[in-house]
Amino acid sequence: MLDDRGDADETLPHHHIVLLGEADLSFALALGRRGGLGGYRVTATELGDPADVCDRYFRGSDAALASRCDELSRLGIRVVLSVCAKRLERNEDCYHWRATSGSFAKAPLWDGPPVSRFVFNFPHTTQSGRTGALLRRFFRSVRRSIACGLVEKNLPRRDAAQTRRARSGGRRSSPCRLRS
Repeated sequence: MLDDRGDADETLPHHHIVLLGEADLSFALALGRRGGLGGYRVTATELGDPADVCDRYFRGSDAALASRCDELSRLGIRVVLSVCAKRLERNEDCYHWRATSGSFAKAPLWDGPPVSRFVFNFPHTTQSGRTGALLRRFFRSVRRSIACGLVEKNLPRRDAAQTRRARSGGRRSSPCRLRS
């Protein structure tokens, strides 16, 4: 459902998933058409501004980009452009798709609940051999975003084997012993 600004309804659970580097937004569209993520709030993002995304992925057709954004909005997925994964905590000048006006409006990336999860499909850079650096900067940015309260800190639960290892001082103990 959409609110009066054309954004996903705030009555959804507090979980928020951000899809980073969505390019032509086709992954987000496929996800939405398959039923989304079980009520999670989903935001699809791309690094370029609206003109750049339009030129690069929609052959310069503003109508094609608007159509894609409208469909994603109907599916409950927010679209935000000009999002840099290397500085998540400082994305103040992003472009949010507003379905009611059929256009992008400038606003900070972080105008909703804290992010629960990031999905960064095929992270890449135009500079050869720099993907590792991109990922390191992304993880540093996530760490800073957690410190700022923009991202939830979710630690996985330990399973029984991890708990046994922790109690035994890190030594791996196995119920199966080899006979000598």
